[in-house]
Amino acid sequence: MRASRYFRARGPMSSVSRRSGPNASRQAAGHWLFGTDPTVADAMYAPVCTRFRTYAVELEPQLEAYVETVLSRPLMGEWTEGAMVEPDEIVELEVEF
Repeated sequence: MRASRYFRARGPMSSVSRRSGPNASRQAAGHWLFGTDPTVADAMYAPVCTRFRTYAVELEPQLEAYVETVLSRPLMGEWTEGAMVEPDEIVELEVEF
C-alpha cells in the first residue's frame, strides 16, 4: 500500500514526506536520526517504525533502511516478544462502573 495514495500531506504522513526531503541526506551520514549512535529521538520513533511494518506502508529506500535499523535492535526484539505473550485481557482492569 502506498501511503501517499491514501493520505494527503497533512497529519502523520506529512512527517514521512519531510523525512525523505532535506533531512534524508543527514541520515545518510549514520544509521540513526542524528548520527552513528541511537538517541532518545530514535526511541521515540520506534513505535512509529512498528506501525509502518504493521500497516505495510511503502517507504522510500532510506526510510526503509532506518526502520530496519530500529527494528533490528535486540531491545526491540525483547519488546516485541513481550507484547506477544501479554494477555489480551487484564482481569484487574476489567471493572464495571
